[in-house]
Amino acid sequence: MVSQLEAQRAELVEQLGKVSESHQEALQRAHKAEDKLETLQGQLTHLEGELVSADVLRDNLNFEKQKYLKFLDQLSEKMRLDRMAAELGFDMRLDVVLARAEQLVRLESSAVVENKTIAYNLQRKLKTQKERLESRELHMNLLRQKIAQLEEEKQVRSALATERDEAQLTIRKLEMKVGRMQKELNLCRESNLELKAKLADTSELKIKTLEQTKTIEDLNKSRDQLEKMKEKVEKQLASVRAELDTAGREAEEGKERARHMLEAVTSEMKTLKRSLEDAEKREKQLADFREVVSQMLGLNMTALALPDYEIIKCLERLIHLHQHRLVSCACLKDMTSGQDRHPQGHLKLLH
Repeated sequence: MVSQLEAQRAELVEQLGKVSESHQEALQRAHKAEDKLETLQGQLTHLEGELVSADVLRDNLNFEKQKYLKFLDQLSEKMRLDRMAAELGFDMRLDVVLARAEQLVRLESSAVVENKTIAYNLQRKLKTQKERLESRELHMNLLRQKIAQLEEEKQVRSALATERDEAQLTIRKLEMKVGRMQKELNLCRESNLELKAKLADTSELKIKTLEQTKTIEDLNKSRDQLEKMKEKVEKQLASVRAELDTAGREAEEGKERARHMLEAVTSEMKTLKRSLEDAEKREKQLADFREVVSQMLGLNMTALALPDYEIIKCLERLIHLHQHRLVSCACLKDMTSGQDRHPQGHLKLLH
């Protein structure tokens, strides 16, 4: 029994070792599977990220493709290849565009050459036109100079014509003047004849002229005397005017002084009048006061002249009586107060 149990125990131990080994192997496999799972999950997340980036890249590529196709469409439209590109398809569109670009480059080079030739021809034409314009300007300048010369000649001719007309007018005027002078000469001859005829009467005229010259000299002397007298009178008149002016100024000054003195006198009169009115008021007040005092004193105011010294004597008497009464009253008060004090002293002694 013991051997069987030991054999069973040994078998059980072996089985337990096998089970533990299998369990450890299972645990190792589980750990490996977990590691693989983690690696697979990491790969999955990486692949998912790559897939997302691939989707984004695909979307970007699709957008770029759309832009590229739109650009090709616009380029084909601008190059006028839209019908040809639609017929040939998308694969041949680039070749068509390149061929069209090469054609345009060739056309542009030929156009540049043509433009150069056209520009050269235009420059030649411009040069010829400039030469023609310069020749025309030179011709115009010559024509202007000729016109200026003609205008100067015309002005000279007009000036000569005006001078000729003026000369003709002066000649006519001189002829008329000569005629007038001839007439005057004839008149002078006639007057000379008349003067010669009258020359005989000149002696009497000479005597008369001498007398007239004497009278003229006398008149000149009297005129000189009158002028001297006039100057004296004017001097006297000027001195009188100066004296009158000074007298007028002095009168004005005296008038001004009198006016100032009158104003001062009037102001003094006003002040004196005011002081007189004040004195009258005071005198009236004093008379009223004197009457009241005399009535209070019992004096007769109906008398003709009540002298002031009587009123003063009465007042002195009243004042003296009043003072005497005050003194007597004070003595009586002192006596009464002394009598009141003496009984109190007697009482103290008795005590």
